[in-house]
Amino acid sequence: MRLQTLTMALAAALSLQAVNVATTAGRLRADLDGTTPATITDLAVVGTLDARDFRFIADSMPALTSLNLGGVDIVPYKNAGTPTIAMQHDFEADALPTVSLMAKPLTSLVLPQSLRVIGEAALAGCTSLKTITLPETLDSIGPYAFAGCTALEKVELPAAVCVIGDGAFAYCSALKSVTVKSGSRLHSVGRHAMADCPALATVNLGNRLTRLGEGALAGTAITALDMSKLTGLTTIDGWTAVGAPIKAAVLPPAVVNVGDGTLFNAREITTLEIPTTVEYIGNYAMANNRGLQTIVTRAKTVPALGEDVWWIVDQEHVTLRVPAGTIDDYSNAAQWRFFTIVEDAVKGDVNQDGNVDVGDVNAVLSIILSGGTADADLHDRADVNNDGTIDVGDVNAILTIILRG
Repeated sequence: MRLQTLTMALAAALSLQAVNVATTAGRLRADLDGTTPATITDLAVVGTLDARDFRFIADSMPALTSLNLGGVDIVPYKNAGTPTIAMQHDFEADALPTVSLMAKPLTSLVLPQSLRVIGEAALAGCTSLKTITLPETLDSIGPYAFAGCTALEKVELPAAVCVIGDGAFAYCSALKSVTVKSGSRLHSVGRHAMADCPALATVNLGNRLTRLGEGALAGTAITALDMSKLTGLTTIDGWTAVGAPIKAAVLPPAVVNVGDGTLFNAREITTLEIPTTVEYIGNYAMANNRGLQTIVTRAKTVPALGEDVWWIVDQEHVTLRVPAGTIDDYSNAAQWRFFTIVEDAVKGDVNQDGNVDVGDVNAVLSIILSGGTADADLHDRADVNNDGTIDVGDVNAILTIILRG
């Protein structure tokens, strides 16, 4: 019996095939005539393919673990009759079709060098796929394209990628890093794009984002949410990194609307700055931020608030630093008024005489010559260029303020 089992296993192993094939669109089935598609494990293709060929791969190659399409161009296909894949009739050029390789046991995949689009759920559920090299031509990653690729560990996005769709990398439990190459054009990251990736600790999405979808980083392992360079991001859709162990956060410098739950449950954040542009902070945006000690708001008009923005925050023991001349406005505003409110230092008015003038230049020079200051408020007023140190750069910054009037 054991010999029979071993013989059958050996026969099965020997029946598996590695195949190289040259083909043209719609002819892959015919050009593999003489092989048994169900036993093909390694397939390398050169030539052209269209949606019909991807349907053939999906339906006929259950053992496929390695697929090399580096020598392939994907051409358009239109079928007015029966849908070819997932109720679709029309397929564009240079696009990996929707669900075309979904749940394949792939461990290795080389994509076409001319590929522009990875379609919706095209590689979802490929649980053995550990690495993927994305072609430099790629500009769009569709919704759920890699969702549930539980062995995938690292993703480096080409600079040409502009859009990452909803849930594109969600539920990739081994994913540790998602970065973009220098010169990135990425401007839109969809809802839950990397949600529920518990090992994901390194995320660099470049500096050109104009959309960061709801829950894009929820359930990840990131500890810092630094959006200081995202100058084009005016709205945060909300619940950005809920469930992640955020210890520090910097909001985008031009943000207008801070969405619901943006920093919900970020218990270890101690200091937060609210930019001048903020007009609205959503429901529970900073709820349960129990470690908060200081909030610095640069907004001269008190931002409107959603419900329970600082729920379970001991506001009485949190210092709210507000712009000069706004202390009454904040003190009379709902929710804001429960903080301990103080007027923030005016940058450049080092001697606190209400003006920025040559007296402040002398005050900064005095601090420099004495080796610095331990007074936090004085340091804040004198560090005019916000580089963390008091030096000749701050003298120049004060002179610039004076010259500009």
